[in-house]
Amino acid sequence: MHRQYVVNLSRIREVERRFKGELFLVMDDQEQTMVPVSRRNAPAVRRALQI
Repeated sequence: MHRQYVVNLSRIREVERRFKGELFLVMDDQEQTMVPVSRRNAPAVRRALQI
């Protein structure tokens, strides 16, 4: 995730993969907020979500 976001991992609805390996976390809220994941943090996010 980018430094400007704090995410509760239990509130992630899905992980969306886009062009060039970009990741977005789709949150479990009314707006289905999309949180971008930086390339640098993508491996740590994948490990945390076991994907």
